[in-house]
Amino acid sequence: MKTTMNMPLSILKSLQKRMPCEDVLANAASQLDVILNCIYDHAILFLDLEGNITSWNIGAEKMHGFTEAEITGRNFASFYLAEDVADDLPQKALAAARDTGRYKTQQWRLRKNGDRFRADILIHPVHDKLGDITGFVKITRDVTLQHQLDLSKEDYNQTQKQEMLGQLTGGVAHDFNNLLTVIDAGHQLVAKYSDDSRISRVLEVNKVAIDKSRKLIAQLLAFSRKQVLKPTPTHINNTISVFDVLIEKAVGSNRSVQWNLAPELPQAAIDSAQLQSALLNLIVNARDATPDGGIIKVFTETKILKSPNFKVPSNVPAGRYIVLGVADTGIGMSEAVRERAIEPFFTTKDVGQGTGLGLSQCFGFARQSGGTLVIDSVEGRGTTVRIFLPALEVEEKPSQSDHRTILLVDDEFAIRSLVGEMLRGLGHTVVEAEDARDALQQLQTNASIDYLFTDIIMPNGINGLELLEVARSIRPGLPALLASGYPRDVLRNIAQLQDDVMLLQKPYTIDKLSGHIRAAGQLKH
Repeated sequence: MKTTMNMPLSILKSLQKRMPCEDVLANAASQLDVILNCIYDHAILFLDLEGNITSWNIGAEKMHGFTEAEITGRNFASFYLAEDVADDLPQKALAAARDTGRYKTQQWRLRKNGDRFRADILIHPVHDKLGDITGFVKITRDVTLQHQLDLSKEDYNQTQKQEMLGQLTGGVAHDFNNLLTVIDAGHQLVAKYSDDSRISRVLEVNKVAIDKSRKLIAQLLAFSRKQVLKPTPTHINNTISVFDVLIEKAVGSNRSVQWNLAPELPQAAIDSAQLQSALLNLIVNARDATPDGGIIKVFTETKILKSPNFKVPSNVPAGRYIVLGVADTGIGMSEAVRERAIEPFFTTKDVGQGTGLGLSQCFGFARQSGGTLVIDSVEGRGTTVRIFLPALEVEEKPSQSDHRTILLVDDEFAIRSLVGEMLRGLGHTVVEAEDARDALQQLQTNASIDYLFTDIIMPNGINGLELLEVARSIRPGLPALLASGYPRDVLRNIAQLQDDVMLLQKPYTIDKLSGHIRAAGQLKH
């Protein structure tokens, strides 16, 4: 490496006493070579005015993977990502260094083998005696590990925030489920026993509100990952292809929809209805982000996530994933908006134009399915949302009664009263109990009880599952059905619910209740 730089005057004078000027300069260059090549943890490159590499130190060789012979004469853009080269970032960096006296940034760079690394970069112009710029010196430091630690800390904080929001949202949704169960049961009973046309008209309006409430609760449960999913092995391309006409109509005539579905995708174990709902949410967001028209792309692909991965949260395991993505050429998001985009009820739309639950629902579906959701967006340049889904196997057991004497257990008086009326309307005899202790007393004193229908989460120290266990020690083989506003996956954790226990999700219709009562009664215990 033949490079000259100014040395301290005292050293030059000392050298000049012993050797001619040319030897002084040669010796200075030689010593500089030694100094630069002792710096292993920094890549130091000398560039000409166009950014072509004239020389570099051994640290650059180790960092980038090229030998000096391989790289000399090539442009330093060789280390940039393809998209950065397309955006002309290398020349913009030189221009910034030329105009301001230095250019400092942190970006992704490429090694010879194609691996990415995070680089802390400083570019400084080199001047001659007249002050004209003759080239640039570029110093690069590999900060991948520190960047990974920073992201892990940020990811942890974001995950904790999402968990707290999820717990709060799930609790609210559960309480609303109980209230909606009362409202819906009352609505069904009035509808069944009233022939008044005026009441019928009121009930029609009431039913619309109930359905909207049920949908809102489902969205909240989706974000909190407490919705009931029915995953089955699914060909994602087939599931979303049936939506092509609907999507074309939904986006409007001034937008173009492009489909790019990767062939021969592996199956994913997912709830197809929830996947379709997530896709429609993403399409609506893309449509709203392109008010003046544009292109919306729907694509699928497979991705191998390696650990660490700098775009996907650290709590998503490495492995093979199927990706469903929607990209638009719309207004994009600022970084501040992107960071909050999946929060429930957060929206940048005008009042009445959206609930702020679309992306929340998509995120909850992805996480509950074992994957995640990733948003890439640049303000003014569009947004791409990707749902990552692993191939997981989840199996739910089928469910299964005649006219029974049913012990109905629920600590909510309103639910107990109205559900009792539902059961009596189906021809069953109903014995009510307000908690597990009351229920056990009824079992010991009423020999006609041949069926147990109980809520799971109850006060006074005994939940529905514990009640079932004691009840079956008193009445071996007693048929039972349990109900809860929480889904099975959550109840496995908080109440140790087993797969062979029949569960009815609140709120439920009379038909669903009848079917589950009948089904649970046919199970062998």
